Amino acid sequence: MTSRLRAILGTSHRVKKKKRPSSPRRTSKPQSNTSSPGQAPYDDFTNDPEGPLPDAGLVTALVTDLTLRDVPQAMRYAQAHMFTPLPEQPASWGLGSARVAEVFGFRQGLPRVTTSAHLHGLLRSPTAVERETAELGRAGVVRKVIVLRRGRLLVEGGELDRMVKNSTALSDETKLAFSAWLAANPTKLKVPAADVHHKGGEGKLMPEQADQLVRAGFLTAYHDLDIGHVPSSFASPEDRGTLLSLAAVSRAATGSFAAVGGEGAIHSAGGSGGARSGGAESRSSGGATSDLSLAVPGQGAFLKLETAALAHLTSLLRRSNSTYGETTEDLLRERWDGGVAKWREFRGLAFAWVLHEAVGAGLVEVFETGSVGRGVRLLS
Repeated sequence: MTSRLRAILGTSHRVKKKKRPSSPRRTSKPQSNTSSPGQAPYDDFTNDPEGPLPDAGLVTALVTDLTLRDVPQAMRYAQAHMFTPLPEQPASWGLGSARVAEVFGFRQGLPRVTTSAHLHGLLRSPTAVERETAELGRAGVVRKVIVLRRGRLLVEGGELDRMVKNSTALSDETKLAFSAWLAANPTKLKVPAADVHHKGGEGKLMPEQADQLVRAGFLTAYHDLDIGHVPSSFASPEDRGTLLSLAAVSRAATGSFAAVGGEGAIHSAGGSGGARSGGAESRSSGGATSDLSLAVPGQGAFLKLETAALAHLTSLLRRSNSTYGETTEDLLRERWDGGVAKWREFRGLAFAWVLHEAVGAGLVEVFETGSVGRGVRLLS
């Protein structure tokens, strides 16, 4: 019956499509040119957030601004980009009128200083930065200030002179005497005891003038052998051990105490060896401790803000990836900007500024991933 029906009805006039041979199902695998050999593909990162980011090499320049050609320009850039503008609706961030006024007051009270670590993070060659800083220091363009176990601060010579002239805590005679001393000693980091004399004179300060400068924040106590008692996790690498002067050590005679850092060098570096008699305690009653270190008014608030910001940034990295201590730069920026601490604790400190500070201090490194932008990795 079936064959007869087929014969009567004939063949069907429907168009039949040719069947294509079945091919194996394609998987979502990235192309070979999206990642270099030896790198994990993008899908591997998304499937395993705890895994390492692909590393295509370190970023050589964090900022591509062509105006950053020398140390003074980098200092002004760091100061101009230190804070972010206040949000259009401060109340949405828990910032009332009193808090907004406090933020503005805090920002205006900070000195216009820059850490040497920040310059290392902005400029490509740390060696060139140190060489140029030394040349500018001899010319009086930049003044270097050493902070105990916290590294070096740089302030423009003209800015320090302006702060001296505008200080209400100094008499006119003290302003003139201190300005003259600064001009005559552009590279000195401290006021020696010999430069403080009760009769004053050219290039000298009277004791009452030195007291005014200490109270105003331009001078502070000079520390030598007891520097090992003030540790800091965020000091620059060259300042984490001791503040022994390499120049002084190199000039010392071979085999002498001075050639190995002086008496009590191990004790001053934080070691368990005891200092000999005649060390820091006996010096406190002698004339040597009357040496006074140069300082910048407000540097304590600046360093406290910097230290707290670096601690917060490193904690964000540890929480992002407890195994490798790394994450993408965009994600890290979102967590910094989205947190309430940015305004309540850090007064709107910019993420990029903190990142440059951390890179220069040797705490983190920034690298290219080749697929998800730049990554940030914790080093210590």
